[in-house]
Amino acid sequence: MRLREIQLKSQYDSMIDDAYGSFFNRVLSYSTRYDRIGGRLTPNGLAACAQGLQDFIRKDGAMRLMLLPDLGPDDIDSVNRGTSDMDSVISEGWLRDLSEISEKFVEDHTKALAWMLVHGFLEIRLVVPVDEQGHVSYECTEGRMFGTMTGLFTDGTDHVSFSGTIEFDDPKFGECQRFRVCGEWVEEEKEDFDRDYGEFHNCWDKSRTGQGVALRTIPLPSAVRESMMRIAPSSKSDIVLQRPPELRPYQMEAVKKWAKNGHRGILGMAAGTGKAFTTIGCMRAALEDGGPTLVVIACPSGNREYQWQKDLEKWGYESTTTSGDKKWHQKLRGQIAALQLGRTDMLAVITTYETFSSEKFTTEITECRARIMLVADEVHNAGSPVHSRGLVDNYKLRLGLSTTADRDDPGTAAIRGFFGDTVYEISLNGASTGEGGS
Repeated sequence: MRLREIQLKSQYDSMIDDAYGSFFNRVLSYSTRYDRIGGRLTPNGLAACAQGLQDFIRKDGAMRLMLLPDLGPDDIDSVNRGTSDMDSVISEGWLRDLSEISEKFVEDHTKALAWMLVHGFLEIRLVVPVDEQGHVSYECTEGRMFGTMTGLFTDGTDHVSFSGTIEFDDPKFGECQRFRVCGEWVEEEKEDFDRDYGEFHNCWDKSRTGQGVALRTIPLPSAVRESMMRIAPSSKSDIVLQRPPELRPYQMEAVKKWAKNGHRGILGMAAGTGKAFTTIGCMRAALEDGGPTLVVIACPSGNREYQWQKDLEKWGYESTTTSGDKKWHQKLRGQIAALQLGRTDMLAVITTYETFSSEKFTTEITECRARIMLVADEVHNAGSPVHSRGLVDNYKLRLGLSTTADRDDPGTAAIRGFFGDTVYEISLNGASTGEGGS
């Protein structure tokens, strides 16, 4: 397939679009070269550049990156005074950042680019703003000249560009993305494409100037290159580019409101708005705010147990289910013991409402000394006379999920009395238009 055959939007906004899946992953799958200017020489900066490269790397695609060195005011003063040389300052900062990587996502994507660099599929040049006296400009710290990211893709015949804002500050919640897209073959987009093309190539060819500041292009320092050689996977098959899911802004808002309400409340979220991912966001918030936590997810059926397990796997969480396991009771007791001994930070148990409300299950919950979070999927089920037996006080963190929490009056009273009021509501239309909820 050629690039012109891909159905692309003229602009993408992470408030309403999955820019990674809908744009980068698709376009890179059919590209043979990828050029990009913007961002900084940091592990997070490289991770942002590496997203969507799975198929691109598999097909030996070639990439060129132009990045700003990550310099602070003191670094610039030191270089301009001559007390430090540029390569040393850049290398020291890079090595420090590399040693402090805490997110596996960032580590894996940095290693992927390291493999490309070592095997000749990636070339990186650094762009240093200098003033009329040849001194490093403080533009380097502010990054105003690289306020937007610009990228070029080609399949050898067709060409596509993008230009806009891509910020990668928090690996937990992904990027803030807002950019336009141009196809060279589209007449009304040709002028913008040519501007993007010139943006990259003028810098790559070391000729860009503007507003009293010139851009000096320098090669990647040898110490940085050597460090990337050390972390590069030994073979292409060892490259891991699994991308964690992202919470949409309205999902993050739901998480914040639930956490602010003392980690209790009901989320009224229509089907298709991502209740499971929002729940996992609540779980993450709970883990950040406290110690080892047992998370119990009660759902209407065994089929829903399986779906919950798959959703948790997407975020890297292991879980256990009770359906189809005659020894679930003994297994659960051992897992809770391990949690209480601090051998793990979180234990997720997925069960049906029938098991959840059984005497065996509630006994384990009441005897557990760790923090316990209850997630009630289709929470109206929890209000029945039988299922409400499982609503014991040991669940200190309580999250109800439903499109409608109300049922008969006694059941509604039981649900509201245990979980609290609805803290956030959103319709499918509100999610799809980016208008959010309340």
